[in-house]
Amino acid sequence: MTNGVCTDARIALGAVAPGAYRAAAAEEFLKGRAIDGDTAAKAGELALQGAKPLSRNAYKIEIAKTLVTRAVMGLLPDERQHENLTDTSVYDPTALSTFHRCGSTASPGAAVVDPGKPSRLHLE
Repeated sequence: MTNGVCTDARIALGAVAPGAYRAAAAEEFLKGRAIDGDTAAKAGELALQGAKPLSRNAYKIEIAKTLVTRAVMGLLPDERQHENLTDTSVYDPTALSTFHRCGSTASPGAAVVDPGKPSRLHLE
């Protein structure tokens, strides 16, 4: 980042493919752009473009998009990280989610959102 503009980007996702998955389309999209909510949300979309879920894990695509979006927003200074995030399709883990609707329940060791740091996960 230089003066709020992304000069280079590397995005790798784990646990979404047999090995680490590089989101090349999102990386290229970010280069030379100012970071804001719309740019971050578009990077999240591009990172998972063409993803094909297995039979019972389609909800993970939306979670991964949101994690990429939040990671990109995390490049901004703390006071700007939540401004201009206008994409209402961004996964809200505090709402009743697909995870809950498919009968899953939180259990010890499950990842949950830390309300003090919405872009971070912790284990309970």
